[in-house]
Amino acid sequence: MPGNYDAEKRTITLESEFQSEPELTVATLVNFIMRDFLTQQGFQFSQLPEAVDVAVVACGLGMPQGQLSMVNDSGNFWDPTAWEIGAKPFLDTQSIAYAFALASRVRHESAPTWIVDLPNAVAGPMKKSIKYLSKTNDCFFDLDTVTTEMTLKGLVDRATPGSKTVGNSTTIVAMKHFQPDESLLPKMESVVENSLRGVNRDVVLHAINAASEIKSFAANVVDELKLNCESSDDLVRAKSMAAIGQLGKLDSDTVPLAAKMLDSKTDFVVFSGLTALMSQPAVDDSVITATDRGFKRALQTCNYQFVGLFAAAYRLWLEDPHQHFYDLLAEDSPEYLQIAINALDENKEQFVGIGSE
Repeated sequence: MPGNYDAEKRTITLESEFQSEPELTVATLVNFIMRDFLTQQGFQFSQLPEAVDVAVVACGLGMPQGQLSMVNDSGNFWDPTAWEIGAKPFLDTQSIAYAFALASRVRHESAPTWIVDLPNAVAGPMKKSIKYLSKTNDCFFDLDTVTTEMTLKGLVDRATPGSKTVGNSTTIVAMKHFQPDESLLPKMESVVENSLRGVNRDVVLHAINAASEIKSFAANVVDELKLNCESSDDLVRAKSMAAIGQLGKLDSDTVPLAAKMLDSKTDFVVFSGLTALMSQPAVDDSVITATDRGFKRALQTCNYQFVGLFAAAYRLWLEDPHQHFYDLLAEDSPEYLQIAINALDENKEQFVGIGSE
């Protein structure tokens, strides 16, 4: 947002002008006013842009502009999955639709008449969201008792075996926003483990994220993640491998699976496999060979968003990555050699800069 909000001083500073950017200026002002309201009322997560955007829509104060691009520049290289980049500044189309469904739910409107005024791209998913909420009651609040505070223990208890809300994605999503509590960690890991075994794809994906967020090293959780690394669903497979890498649990069983991902034509699968492999300080020749194939494909298809990431991997694993690039490209693909060398040198400068701060 073009401006900032100071919760302590309760001041809003705008960096845009109404005459030149009226919509953006008003959206910014409304956003910060809603953030102040949530802060003063003691709502948790009032600092999260998504939570504020949901409140803006639910209170009927407008529709934020949708940030539809899923590509973000994280600094050293591009992450086309938007994983671990941080909160998006605006809701995307699907999130806007869900926010409107929540708004209709709060107003006890099962079939709101105003849905006809929404764009088709929002109205369609909104109708599905309304049906989902009505069927599952999977929501952060009850219709008759909207609460402003959640406790980790309460959420975990709701999702423990025997509870009617087992597998409830609300609980899985919410858990990662709390600081892990050692006394509750065994229960949290049990909830995640059960959810990883579920058949609901969305719940499984949320559970994979939760395993990373709560830093679960439990053997049962890790085993479930490893099983999901062989899933036929690309997103489940990629997310699971990313979690394995983040938890430092890549082993002789999962390294070949990660290396196989480098042959995928799907960007986020390649990204997941390579970043997981980079959790290893050293790899064998079979991984280097798979990396070479992925690297050459990225160069040949002009997929330069991955070149820096591959360069970082080579620098991590090889004593002389420059020579490796000459051996790999000089004879068969000389037109790409300089691009590769430049990426390697730029990568070195970035790492030196980070280390010197």
